Amino acid sequence: MSYWRSYPDVSMKYFTHNIAVGGYGGNDFKFIKLGEGDELKGIKAWKKPNAIRGVEVWMTDGTNFCAGRRKGKSHEFSFERGERITQLKVQASTHKGGTRCGAIMFQTNRNRQWEMSSS
Repeated sequence: MSYWRSYPDVSMKYFTHNIAVGGYGGNDFKFIKLGEGDELKGIKAWKKPNAIRGVEVWMTDGTNFCAGRRKGKSHEFSFERGERITQLKVQASTHKGGTRCGAIMFQTNRNRQWEMSSS
């Protein structure tokens, strides 16, 4: 069963509880840059049929983080300075008896949108 893992050092002030989605295997992860002055510079996702395979983010301080695999068809979004996500949707997908991430969609404060769907 999927679950949300809480970390005692992470305040839930900026997060919401959600049912986690993912495949079998892999590891828990966290990449949080709150209060460090960094901004999101870009995001890229890779897909295969029925699932988002990997997601990578880049920050303005030069750090990056990839969850999953950089394999398959990809789609990328570059943020402008001061641009931030105002709406975010993560959609689950059922594949081979498990729950996977099926789509990621967001809108920014500059009315730009990005979507990566496994279908």
